Amino acid sequence: MSALYPPHCLPAWWQHLIGPAVESWHRRTRPMAACPFVLLSWGRSGSTLLQRLLDQLPDVRCFGELLHNHQQQFPAAFGRPPYSLSHPSVSRARPAAAIDAILRLPSPRGILGWKLLIHQNDPCWDEVIRRPHVRKLVLVRENRLRQYLSLQLARTTSVWQVQDRREQEIYQSLKPGPLPVDADDFLATAARWEAEDRALQEALRQSGAPWLRVTYRDLPPPRRQETLGRIAAFLGASPSAPPQDDPVVRANPEPWETLVAHPEGLRRRLAATPCAWMLDDAPGG
Repeated sequence: MSALYPPHCLPAWWQHLIGPAVESWHRRTRPMAACPFVLLSWGRSGSTLLQRLLDQLPDVRCFGELLHNHQQQFPAAFGRPPYSLSHPSVSRARPAAAIDAILRLPSPRGILGWKLLIHQNDPCWDEVIRRPHVRKLVLVRENRLRQYLSLQLARTTSVWQVQDRREQEIYQSLKPGPLPVDADDFLATAARWEAEDRALQEALRQSGAPWLRVTYRDLPPPRRQETLGRIAAFLGASPSAPPQDDPVVRANPEPWETLVAHPEGLRRRLAATPCAWMLDDAPGG
């Protein structure tokens, strides 16, 4: 139907009229993915790296943030303009229909997945967790201090992803210098992340869906091949040799002390807290 009436060739007002009908037709006629999975994570936890590594497995198609960056991700996935279900406001109101639309995306490689970060779309997050046939791959970054600093730097520079060494150089030039860090705000944020992590694990246990948990420190090359092998076995996919080059470049590899203004004050404040170990953790954490 969409081939007979390509929406992008029609006037905007006509696209608005027929778009929902075309989308509904696609959802009804295309079968749902047989072995779907979703990558659940928090921001600044390595989810883009893992998503792209998974997409390089020979029989896995792992999309990005379909329910967040709808202007780019949904058209790329569907091959047509983003109609109603691709818009965040509509997908939040109709989460079941939005998840169904994703599960009917074409996946010639066999195994379909996508990435969803916490609080990007809470109704869809709750909906997909309730679906026992959707496997859940959970990625966490245990060193919350590194995660927090990465988040603050991304907000400050508006650079959320570094693709290659050239972009790394540009990003370094945009850094404002050592960040002033509010220790109490960090501790509150870390506690919230931990509470969300515990709530997610409990929800997954109750859902009955298969799930696998991996950590940020499992992604660098020393552990990467073993980690991808575990994930491939979990998804029922064929493992492959890891790529020689990273699909993304780590934005902040330097020691945390060089990123923070008054690091000794932060060290003293965190010394007697459960986050103290993060101060002496390796930079790869």
